[in-house]
Amino acid sequence: MLTAVMAAMGVLASPAGAAQTSDTGSSAVGSGVPTVAPMPADTTTVPMRRVVGKKLVDASGQPVRLLGVDTTGTEDACVLGGKVSGWGPFDAVEAKSIAAWHTNAVRVPLNEDCWLGINGAPSNFSASTYRAQIRTWVAELNAAGLVAILDLHWSAPGAHRAAGQWPMPDASHSVNFWGQVAAAFKSDPSVIFDLFNEPYLGGTHPTAADWLCWRNGCSSSQDPCAKDDQLGCWTGTSYRVAGMQQLLDAVRASGARQPVMIGGLNWAGDPCGVKDLGGNGGSCAWLSHEPHDPDHQLLVSFHTYDWTACITVSCWESSVKRVARQVPVVTSEVGEKDCSDRYVDRYLQWADRNGISYLAWSWEPPLDSAVGCVAKNLDLLSNWSGSPDPANLVASAFKEHLAELAASHTAQSAVAGQVGRVGVRAPHLVPSIRLRGGLRLRHRCAGTIGRCDHRSHRSGRSHVGTVRRGHRRVGPPRSPHL
Repeated sequence: MLTAVMAAMGVLASPAGAAQTSDTGSSAVGSGVPTVAPMPADTTTVPMRRVVGKKLVDASGQPVRLLGVDTTGTEDACVLGGKVSGWGPFDAVEAKSIAAWHTNAVRVPLNEDCWLGINGAPSNFSASTYRAQIRTWVAELNAAGLVAILDLHWSAPGAHRAAGQWPMPDASHSVNFWGQVAAAFKSDPSVIFDLFNEPYLGGTHPTAADWLCWRNGCSSSQDPCAKDDQLGCWTGTSYRVAGMQQLLDAVRASGARQPVMIGGLNWAGDPCGVKDLGGNGGSCAWLSHEPHDPDHQLLVSFHTYDWTACITVSCWESSVKRVARQVPVVTSEVGEKDCSDRYVDRYLQWADRNGISYLAWSWEPPLDSAVGCVAKNLDLLSNWSGSPDPANLVASAFKEHLAELAASHTAQSAVAGQVGRVGVRAPHLVPSIRLRGGLRLRHRCAGTIGRCDHRSHRSGRSHVGTVRRGHRRVGPPRSPHL
């Protein structure tokens, strides 16, 4: 574990083309944006994550997965006047509540206008106020032992307000945004950057030209009269797209060397492009258009819900697992909205078997107006204390799943030093098996195929049986990396 503060406070220059001002307030489009001092990091307490070869590893070089949740509010509360309930406490108590779910990572969505203090973002919620809140929140997460993933979630070109999701980042502000954010957090080894939430140029069937634009940028047009845009409507807006290479270059130019996550097209839901228009020709679109990172610290961001592009095991194998053989994959959003937890459970089991990271959407209680499980199935909490929402089946199942992974990891670590001694074998521990009716069996087997102890969560009784050679297991075949 590192033991020294890695950088002192200082003011860094803005990226090329941006006027420089002090970090004392907001500025209008065309008049420059403030520079931001880097955040000093107490690296004696925060975990470090790096990409080595094809794996994400910890400070000791051991393979590790990111397992956690997405928080919300920091992408929208500013532009909506701070009047949304998603803006949570963002304090040490909340950070510890998240960690209590046996998580090790939290994704923090950001708003371009709020960070830069532009396009009429309310001054009492944006610019230096917003930046200070984000820095404080990241510090609280780190202090709780959590990696903070900073994500550009809402953006908009020119004078348009960043009040919803656009298909791609904009050259007007997104490059400068990442130059500033990366400079502010470059000294924090427990921060990861997620360049753009959900690129969707080309919609559900992107083309090869769309992927080139995704990497290199292009001229595009968009009708931002989307349901998320509550502050105005324009039609046929032309704008210059900032490609992922430009955003990555801005991060590296700041001096930041942390891992960077990049989601592919189709709302980050199909990295290899198996659903692309005309197919992907047998190649993997993300790998074919991978931006160049001189630090070799790229991660693939993948989003999956029960309604998105890639929702079957065969698709996960052909699109997600394929890219994961070359670049670590982080499922930075997973959820479902069908009054069930079957989809999430099926995906988590597959991800565990294949060493894929995942974070559940989202760490917040439902709006007061939300009625019924469908409206609440994406909100994990019943209140800000961290209690799972009983109306959301995913919430309790996800919390329990993480607890089982943690218990399995702890148990294997405890016996690791005993393996190799005469008469001692390592047990095979896996998360519990889900049965119909919500019953789960905790599964503990000996190091070789033989007798197993299945403990019912509901009854607490043990059932001893024999696992036959060739019997199909449910759940990961090995202890997942934590």
